[in-house]
Amino acid sequence: MLDDSQGRKRRDRDTTQALLLEAAERLFVRKGFDGARIDEVAGLADVNKRMIYAYFKDKVGLWHEVLEHCLARLVDATRGELDPNADAREQATQVIRRYVDFLAVNPGIVRLLAWESLNDGRRPGPRVDDALARGLEDLHGILKRGVERGTFRADLDPQLIVLGIVHLCSGWFRGRLGASLFGEDPTRPGRTKQFREHAVRMILDGISA
Repeated sequence: MLDDSQGRKRRDRDTTQALLLEAAERLFVRKGFDGARIDEVAGLADVNKRMIYAYFKDKVGLWHEVLEHCLARLVDATRGELDPNADAREQATQVIRRYVDFLAVNPGIVRLLAWESLNDGRRPGPRVDDALARGLEDLHGILKRGVERGTFRADLDPQLIVLGIVHLCSGWFRGRLGASLFGEDPTRPGRTKQFREHAVRMILDGISA
């Protein structure tokens, strides 16, 4: 059992780390790994920059911790109880909706991984596709069960479907192609919900048996 002094130290450490991660995420989203500076992170968090080296070793360690922290939130948001009486299509619909809804309110995660994709393997870390696919791990199992039960096509490749959803969604939240093609803001209120439902129908209608 921790005494009072140990408990305070742990709380102080946890609070300091949380402040640094929040500040680093904001700066990395806006400037990427190369553009953000350790001094800026420390200044925004109002924490001595020596704490960054103490807790995260260096800038690369901080970057990876931010990525892991964001991806953990993605996984938490997309996982949850599914109706055991629902068929595979209904369960898949729920997971896809959760995934899109999370990215809609956390577009910085897509931007972070877009920055990461530009490093061309210069820094060790998660592959961008694999990282975003973490939020769809439950979907992979649902698709396999759907094939076994005849809900989805027998020639379905669950891994390709998951990766396809990753690219479809990340493209929506990262790009502004719709604005140049159709002269409208693809992120205007209500438009993302329309995209979400269109994506569900397009994907699941295409793979249904």
